[in-house]
Formats: sequence, C-alpha cells, structure tokens
Amino acid sequence: IYLYDSKRRFVYMQTQLAEHKAKVYVQKTVRKLWKLYLVRKKFLSMQNQVVKAQSAVRRVKHRHAFLKHRRTTLRPVRVTVGTGHDMVVSDWDNGLSDPYIIISAVSKGVQRWRCDVSVREETLNPVWNETHTIPGVNGDMKLYFTVIDQDEIRDQFMGQGCLDLGDRVTNYWLHGTRGGYVDIALDNLIFMPAEASGAPVRIDWDFLEPKGRIRVKLDIGLSLSDVCGYMIGPPSGIEESTSVKGRAMAKAKGRKLWVSINDGELHARRSMGETKPRYVVKLHDPRLAIITTTRDGKPLPYILLVTKYSKFKFIPLNKYEIDRWRMAFLVSRMKFAAASAADAAKGPEQAPVNAAKAMRLADLAPHFLLKPANRDRRRPRRRSS
Repeated sequence: IYLYDSKRRFVYMQTQLAEHKAKVYVQKTVRKLWKLYLVRKKFLSMQNQVVKAQSAVRRVKHRHAFLKHRRTTLRPVRVTVGTGHDMVVSDWDNGLSDPYIIISAVSKGVQRWRCDVSVREETLNPVWNETHTIPGVNGDMKLYFTVIDQDEIRDQFMGQGCLDLGDRVTNYWLHGTRGGYVDIALDNLIFMPAEASGAPVRIDWDFLEPKGRIRVKLDIGLSLSDVCGYMIGPPSGIEESTSVKGRAMAKAKGRKLWVSINDGELHARRSMGETKPRYVVKLHDPRLAIITTTRDGKPLPYILLVTKYSKFKFIPLNKYEIDRWRMAFLVSRMKFAAASAADAAKGPEQAPVNAAKAMRLADLAPHFLLKPANRDRRRPRRRSS
C-alpha cells in the first residue's frame, strides 16, 4: 500500500511538473508573440504614418507642379480697356488731353507683345471699350498700360499702370475664373514701351505728374478651344496648290510660325511678338475641311486643312501636343459653327435646325476658312469647250 501510494504521488508530481513546464513554455511563447505583435503593430503604424507623410508630400509636389504648369503655360488673353477717369491735363490751351494707351506684355524685362489702343480726343474721362487679343501670355508676365497724350510735336507721358498676372490676378489665373474687371491706378514710368524695331518709344515722360485710373477687363482663355504655340506651317499661306487634273502648281517648304486659336479663329504669325498676323483661319466656315486621321482611323502627326484647290499642313513643333491642337481645332469648329449657324438663320424657327446641321457637319467632317493676308491665290485655268 505504501509503495502504491508513493508511486501514485510520483506520477502525480511528474504530471504536475510537466503541466507546469508546458504552462511556462506557453506563457513564454505567448509573451514573445505578443511582443512581436506589438513591435510589428508599432512598426506598421510608423510605416503607415511614413507612407501617409510621403503621400502628402507627393500630393503637395504634384499640386505645385500642376499650378506651376498652369501658370507658365502660354494662353491667349483678351484685354478689354474700358474707361479712364481723372486723367492729367496735358493740353494747357483747352485744359484737356488726347490720351491713347500702349499695352505691353513683359516677361523678364523684355516686351513680348504690344497692342495699341486708339486715341480719344479732348477728354479727361475717355471711353475706349476696345478689346485686344494677346496671343500668348502666362502667369509670370506683367501687363503695362502706358497712357500717352498725342501731340503734334512730341507725345507726352500721362501715366502707367502695371498688372502683375502672378500676383493680383492669381485667383483668376489659377482657380479657373475667366477673367474679371480690374481698376489700375496710374503712376510713374516703370517700363518704357518699345517699337516693333525694338527701339524705345519717343515720348516726353518727365513733365507731367501722373494721376487717374483706368478700368480693364481680362478674359483668359482656359477652354479647350484656346491654345497657342509654335507650329510648322505654310510659309506663304499656301503650301501646295493643285489643278483640276491634280498636277502640282506651287510648292514651298514649311516655316516655323506662332499660331494661336481664340474665339473660333486661328492667327498665324512669323514669330512670337509680331503685331499683325500673316493670315487668319476662320474655323466656322464650311468651305474648308480638316483631316486629322487616315481612312483606317489612325491619327496623323499633323493637321491638314483642305480646300477645293489647296492643302494647308500644320505640324506642332512639340509632337506631344498634337492631341491638344487637334482638340482645339475640333472644339472650336463645333462650338462656333453652331453659334454662327444660329446667328445666320433668318427666322427663329430655322435657328435650331441650322445649329443641329452644323453640329452634324462638325461631327462628320469639320470645315475651316483660311484667308491669306493680302496674297493672290492662283486658280486653275478653265478647260476650253
């Protein structure tokens, strides 16, 4: 009996010891796993925080890059000079002035574009209401409005106002608002306007004390139909003219042109800064056709305008902008063709029909009207009967 009890106690002790060892082992293993879980959770939390911080930094970088790209992208801008108030007296014989304005688009101290506003005679509160299109302005430029009095001997400086597109009009430019009215106070001369030759304008600028203000409206081209940039186009307005039989009559190599599309018209200039365009393309007339794809539907690397007798090829200087130019042509065609058809309708009942017809034509084969400036177009001879 004693031996039996001893053996049973020994077995019981061995069982208790094994259970204790197993319990200790489980506790140690669970503790280790719990520590690993906490470390992994902390690491993942830190990693998630780092990833979130990196995403926020990338998001801010992309946002700034987008805003910088949008601010530095050249776009057509319509500048409307409205009225002037309380101008300085420059003609002492009648106590009035003959003001006109020179609009200068300046980038890094260099005049890129210039527009001249007409003269208003014998007034101190002129009313201009003139709109000029500047074909290529970005948010890093400044617009200088130089008010000058016209005299028989020598013009006199009346005041100059500056509009910093990267400062005062940032809300218009970056946030998509299509322009607005701005009152500009006239002050002393800051930037001397230049002539087309690059020489400064000859005026007397130190005799009058500037005062007054002018009211200006900006309409910034932010839509798909407003675009500008360099393209390789026909040098004389006609690249290739063909006769009725298809024989080539005149050929010329393309030339680098500054092209801008705004208000349904394409203006081509020899270079950036040229005042008058070489020729104008009206995008809503159904007498020219645009070809951007092949018969198989593959996109072409250029834009081809076709008339009955001529072909006009425009190639973007940057090959990655071909889609942008193609979209500008098509959107301008569709938008202004419908508007012109509605305006040209004789009665109110015909306007929707003509507009719908113009939209169908735009979907099938957009047409364009190209007018070379002061150039005679050779026509094929008629066949004798």
